Amino acid sequence: MRDKYGVAQDSYCYPKSDVLVNKLNITDANELAEAELAFTAFRYSKYSSTIKSLHEFSLNHLRHLH
Repeated sequence: MRDKYGVAQDSYCYPKSDVLVNKLNITDANELAEAELAFTAFRYSKYSSTIKSLHEFSLNHLRHLH
């Protein structure tokens, strides 16, 4: 797959694809989207926050999430 300038394969994607290289080695875009959704839903179900309002959301809290 060509990069956004149409000159070369994106080195962050699988060859002849626009799917980013990933730890699951999933090369199909739809399958990767489903896996990402499942992982996100699982992690969200385990998330528990100590902040009570958006005003308490800080850079440190964001770092903790990542």
